[in-house]
Amino acid sequence: MIRAIFGLILFVLILAVIGVFLRDALLKRVISNYFAEQSIQVNCLETHLRLPLTLEVDDLCLSSPNFKLRVQNAIWLHLENTLTVEQMDIEHVLVEASNSNEQSDPSENPYATIDDFPNNMPKVLIKQLKLDSPLLVSPLNIEIDFTSSDTLKVAGDIQANLKIENSKLRAKLDWHIADLVLIPAVKNMHSQYDVLISNDMFGHAVSSDITFDGLSVESLHKVAFAFPVNLEGCNIDLELEGDIALNIPNIATTEAIFADFSDLLMQAKFPKCVHIPEALNDWNFAQVSIQVPEIISFYEQKLVIPKLKVEPLNMAPQKQDALILALQDLNFDVETEQASTQFELNIEQSLPSQKFSQGRISLLSTGSANAELSDSGSLEDSRWQFNSVNVLNINALKNEQIELARVDSEFTASGDQDKGLYIDGQLDLSKAHFSSLEVNVVSAKFGATLSAKMQIESLLEWQSTLLVAAKANVTDSNGMMKFAAKLNQGPGLEVLARFNDVIASGNIEAKKLNTAQIQVSNINSQFIATGPYIDNILVTGHTSMTPNRVQFDDYRLKLDKLNIEHKITSNLSLVGTESRHDLTLSKGFKVLFSQKGYEVNLSLNDQKITDLSKITSQILPSLSLSQGIVNAQIDTSFINIDDALSFEGELHLSDTSGSFSNSLFTGVKVDIPFIYNEQGLSVAQGEVAIASINAGIPVENIHASLRSENNGLKLSQLKGSILGGQLSLRELWLDNREQTFDLILQDLDLQKVAALQDQPGIQVRGKMMGKLPLIKSTSGISIDQGRMLSQDGGKLTIKQNPAFDTIKQQQPELAYLEDYQFTQLSSKLSLQTDGKLVLDLAFTGKNEAKKQAVNFNYNHQENIFDLLKAKRIANGIQDKIERSITQGAKQ
Repeated sequence: MIRAIFGLILFVLILAVIGVFLRDALLKRVISNYFAEQSIQVNCLETHLRLPLTLEVDDLCLSSPNFKLRVQNAIWLHLENTLTVEQMDIEHVLVEASNSNEQSDPSENPYATIDDFPNNMPKVLIKQLKLDSPLLVSPLNIEIDFTSSDTLKVAGDIQANLKIENSKLRAKLDWHIADLVLIPAVKNMHSQYDVLISNDMFGHAVSSDITFDGLSVESLHKVAFAFPVNLEGCNIDLELEGDIALNIPNIATTEAIFADFSDLLMQAKFPKCVHIPEALNDWNFAQVSIQVPEIISFYEQKLVIPKLKVEPLNMAPQKQDALILALQDLNFDVETEQASTQFELNIEQSLPSQKFSQGRISLLSTGSANAELSDSGSLEDSRWQFNSVNVLNINALKNEQIELARVDSEFTASGDQDKGLYIDGQLDLSKAHFSSLEVNVVSAKFGATLSAKMQIESLLEWQSTLLVAAKANVTDSNGMMKFAAKLNQGPGLEVLARFNDVIASGNIEAKKLNTAQIQVSNINSQFIATGPYIDNILVTGHTSMTPNRVQFDDYRLKLDKLNIEHKITSNLSLVGTESRHDLTLSKGFKVLFSQKGYEVNLSLNDQKITDLSKITSQILPSLSLSQGIVNAQIDTSFINIDDALSFEGELHLSDTSGSFSNSLFTGVKVDIPFIYNEQGLSVAQGEVAIASINAGIPVENIHASLRSENNGLKLSQLKGSILGGQLSLRELWLDNREQTFDLILQDLDLQKVAALQDQPGIQVRGKMMGKLPLIKSTSGISIDQGRMLSQDGGKLTIKQNPAFDTIKQQQPELAYLEDYQFTQLSSKLSLQTDGKLVLDLAFTGKNEAKKQAVNFNYNHQENIFDLLKAKRIANGIQDKIERSITQGAKQ
């Protein structure tokens, strides 16, 4: 028995000796076996045992796929259940996430949890803990004090209090954004964007509540930030207030981090941003809220935002108002720098009151976009693609310049880095008013591209039922216009200055164009515009039309087809525009219309007046032109297109011949300056010269002045030659008014007067003068109490006149008149409107051969119209008039 007890004691002593001398090896084996499932290995271990029951660890090295740990100078007092560590170093190692799609069972979790810690956890004091990780810019140095039964205190680079509650480690700490610069990504972002993000941001404090169960971390962070972001031309004030919830399911691999921003109020204000027009202030673009209602996922190289919504603050209270930009499935791959998203833009708004007194706009745009940024960050070197479907409606729009009932448009917009941007759609517009332009209904198709090389091309096709512009109505018009240009991206350029190498072309057709003065049909116009810049354009083109009616005062004209050749240079302002338009009427009659700024000129240069016969015959049907040259200049200016038409000019006719009614005229020369305005046409002092007018009695070398007075045209100082003498009158109104004027006759050759009767054998020598008061009325022209007198006497000789010889047989005393010397011849003259001419002639004289004094009275009545007609026939004047009319008709 004693031997057995002694043997047992000896065995225990042997085991004790072995345990003392082999303790490090045994502890290594125990630790390795205990943490085998966690793949923890013991790389170094050096311990000492002290009495009473004290374990000193001089050096302990552990490693796993996730970390490396080294403990130096640690003492464990068993009786006091305390552990004091002078130095502990932990190096975190990132582990690649598994590609397996299989779901792991939490019950098979290989990592330690708080539940695995013993209930008699010793009191721990780690005086210096150095934590190093690829997730940190530099190692953290902290002190851990777990000498209290329920609270773990952290000091040093991090200040925190941790408790174990419900088998979870819970930490509450207050920190600042500046502490995040320990994270490489944050530090790099701060360095890269230090100009954009103010340093004020990094001074904000954060209050965090963190829970750790040994594998996962859940945290709630209370923030209240306000800091500026300075972009080029746009300053942004950001405000963040509320809670941010983070969840890291596996702290060891950190293969996923989930963030909940649903309880975070995010606002952005733009106190000074040139990219937001002042007219849109009513839409509150200067203040927006950013909402992230669903959980954001941060993977190792990927960011996923399921939904992000942006809308202005302080929206109008109307329920129908909306202005929302929503992004869905926003993904960003950090490694490849690829981003993609679905988006929806919804606008339901009243138009800005600064610009419009009424009107609403509705826009719904949906689509997708993705991009892969280049290393340089340049858009030209990046790859991107987007597409969208858009529906636009504008209702009851009105301001001082624009008024329209409705605009409806559906269009698609798409693009990529190779083909550029493209837009294609259609637009319907009804009852619109743009300044002086009114439109009833317009339907249009449009398309435009902006290539990757910044080349713009566009196409517009439209149809309009009624268009009113500058008091002109255009019905049933349609057209097409193409535009191409190079877009210059230079900084600080005005919009128009960005267009280079411009090429544009178009075709416009209209069924009718009506104004108060003009009606034309079958309008067709084509043009081509080119220029190095859009504000330095050369336009050439052609227009043809059929003027059905031209109303000028009381005249209504119908013209043949009109062709116009256009040449225009412009800087897109009226002041900087010069144009030339060559108009060609039928038979080659040409009119030049030129414009420079507000000044307009119309010129007719050495044109055959016979080419205007079709026009003049409509104004004066009795007028027929056989030859002549016309020159004219008309000048006007228009600053306001709504002003009444007014112009001034000059008309010159030369070598003009033809017929008017029963008169034949030649050698007409006219030089007339004129003005046209709201009061009508007026003529300044002009000159008229006519070589000859022959209605049976030729009147030659006619000269007169022409001017307008009291809304009428008046000839003055008219002079001419007739029957070997002269005629003159002081003034004559050329309208239908009733008037009286005196026709003065001087030095009339009595032989030529007598020759009007075509009586053979009658010779009269002498001159006559007279004054004929002509009365012009609605019934015609008449003369009352006209007087004619001979000048210095004369002589009458009658030989072999059958008519006189017959009368002489009945009245032999008439023989004294066969050789009659008169000292005075006087006559009373009257003319009725029907042409009846009455002459009361009185002769005083003697027959020299018979030495007989003779006083002779003679009453003569005749229809002057019949006389003139007979003279026209006798002298071939009527044939010439008829030939002139025929020639004019052919012209």
